[in-house]
Amino acid sequence: MRKTLTAISLAAVLTSGHVMADEAVLQAIQATGVQLTAEQEQTLAAAEGEALAQAVAAVVASLNDAAAIEQVVAAAATAAPAYAASIAGAAAAAAPAAADNIANAVSQAVPGQADAVNNAVIKSVADAAKGPQTTRTTTVSQAAQPSASNSGGSVASDN
Repeated sequence: MRKTLTAISLAAVLTSGHVMADEAVLQAIQATGVQLTAEQEQTLAAAEGEALAQAVAAVVASLNDAAAIEQVVAAAATAAPAYAASIAGAAAAAAPAAADNIANAVSQAVPGQADAVNNAVIKSVADAAKGPQTTRTTTVSQAAQPSASNSGGSVASDN
């Protein structure tokens, strides 16, 4: 019985940590003054783990202002430092032109994650530069070609 209660309590604490982190990210981004759509707010509030990074990246993709992008990623990383590298990588993929600024902003916001942040940004930009992975298949058609040997036809000769 005690183990069951402990397991339930632990699960509740772990789950509430995700909920609190997601809410914290939403509130942190709202505090930057960036106007979020209702859909962005709902997505941020419901996102967990890697989905949280993708939700932040969607906000970044909607912004045209470099300063706003930096504020958003720094706020999100500060609110959820465990996801700082994922946030930076996803944001850099969403806005490759701002990748350096994103890496700097997140590294300054969460200095202990600077190496992981820089590696994630570098990987995301490299992956984005490759473009979508496609497989190309080439089919070579062999048309009937006359053979070099003559198999039964008559050949004219000058004899």
